[in-house]
Amino acid sequence: ACMYWGSIFWAMLSLYEAMTGGISWGELLDSLESVGWFYMCLFILYITLAIFVVCNIITGIFVESAMQAAKQDYESLMHEETLKKMECTKKIKGVFHKLDADSDGHISLPEFEVAISNETLLTYLGVLGLEVNDARLLFCFLDRQRFGSIDIDDFVDGCLKLRG
Repeated sequence: ACMYWGSIFWAMLSLYEAMTGGISWGELLDSLESVGWFYMCLFILYITLAIFVVCNIITGIFVESAMQAAKQDYESLMHEETLKKMECTKKIKGVFHKLDADSDGHISLPEFEVAISNETLLTYLGVLGLEVNDARLLFCFLDRQRFGSIDIDDFVDGCLKLRG
């Protein structure tokens, strides 16, 4: 017992070695048998608590790294969705400019009906995820302010809502 527990220095070194694998903690426990069961129980309690602390630290490190990875994945997905929405908005604005025959920044119902009758524009709207079955109904949906014409903001907002 004196070899492992003879002074505070040797006791601290023995406890350190028990935790790091330098000495088997079973060997240290056997050396405490001569001093009594109380010290043996105290040593077992120390080993148990130390193992739980180490396990909690390791678990905390893994959980933290997993949380950071999940956060980066979420931020990456949000960034991708923002880019997709911006690209879609750009394409929808391009469709608006094709529909706006007189280039006045507004599309009237007659202008809309003529443009929608064009198969190329219908196909392009279909590619954007917008199926046009009833031009008047779609126009009424897009004309939120009921002015009888659609500006680019109403058109983009309405198309994005229709896309989902």
